[in-house]
Amino acid sequence: GTLLQMMGRAGRPGFDKTGTAVIMTDGLSKTKYENVSQGLKVVESHLMDGNKLTEVLNIEISQGVITSAEEAVDWVKGTFLFQRIQSHPLFYGFKG
Repeated sequence: GTLLQMMGRAGRPGFDKTGTAVIMTDGLSKTKYENVSQGLKVVESHLMDGNKLTEVLNIEISQGVITSAEEAVDWVKGTFLFQRIQSHPLFYGFKG
């Protein structure tokens, strides 16, 4: 999930229409990352595992990145988790 999220943020949001992501890995992992980056392998978010979402939100709040409930909702909507919930709600425990 993190790799795709970083790739999705390549470039400067609001300024660039495209971005470039460079993946540096060893030969054994090359095929895996090629498949992920080309959408040939489905990757799910792990942000809801345990209490990771709560921890990450608390960090963003403590650092002043999120200062209101509206900003928290916008932040969540910008995550890979939100994208995957929309595509595969049952996997994350939501009704389709």
